[in-house]
Amino acid sequence: MATRTGLANTAMELTALRAAGHSQRWTDREARPRTHPEPAALDAAICATLDRHGTELIVLAGYMKQVGSNTLLRFRGRLLNTHPAVLPKFGGMGMYGLHVHRAVLAAGEAKTGASVHVVTEEYDAGPVIAQSEVAVEPTDTTGDVGGACPGAGAKLVGGGSRADCRRAPRPA
Repeated sequence: MATRTGLANTAMELTALRAAGHSQRWTDREARPRTHPEPAALDAAICATLDRHGTELIVLAGYMKQVGSNTLLRFRGRLLNTHPAVLPKFGGMGMYGLHVHRAVLAAGEAKTGASVHVVTEEYDAGPVIAQSEVAVEPTDTTGDVGGACPGAGAKLVGGGSRADCRRAPRPA
């Protein structure tokens, strides 16, 4: 199984795909929970930061907080999330990191993987636009399963999320 490389443990790390067709990866240290303890203020700062950068498409990869309502409204249908399981199984509030992988093993699943989905108001409930499956071996541990999923998710995102998003149904 692959090893997990993961993202740096920062408050907000996004990949913004710009109109020119190139990707820009940035971490904005101005829009973080420590500097904006009120959720509404954090949401406004995130929205302003994304607008300032001319962001068209946002891929959340390892962002562990619920996206605020202003950001969801402003970027509706243009916010994608990677999830370390094949949705709709093992998604929703509390299903992240090792919790997902423990649940996969406890259920005796033969496969796990990763999903890319459109972000909506409800955790992991938006339309799925891409999935990748990884076999679960009988001897796998949560570490083995967890090590394989980020690589599967990275391949999905790197393999054309912009084109897939254009084809994805926009939530109402």
